Amino acid sequence: MLQSDALPSLATDDLTGDLQYALAALADVEFAFQSACERLNDLSGPQARKEQVRQQLEAERDRRRTPLIRRLDELDRRMKAFVFSQPSSEWQASGGLERPMPASKVHA
Repeated sequence: MLQSDALPSLATDDLTGDLQYALAALADVEFAFQSACERLNDLSGPQARKEQVRQQLEAERDRRRTPLIRRLDELDRRMKAFVFSQPSSEWQASGGLERPMPASKVHA
């Protein structure tokens, strides 16, 4: 049976893993977009057509990013709720972490 002090650790491990997964997925989306833009820049052809393709790439990036940003916002709220539900003595024991930045500033 798990000790009660192990439960907060499991909760933070789950949240941390979920955050890492979502951030890695977001990085993959951004990398794919940047790579596609670089390939597009290397192509010859009319600038107007390149701009049209770039807009399509941006729309696809936004479509893929939106659920990830929502997920990160959700995880941010869960992490803050968890962190601020802990007694301040646990904060001091863990090195006095800074108050988390609002999600709107993190994703801007």
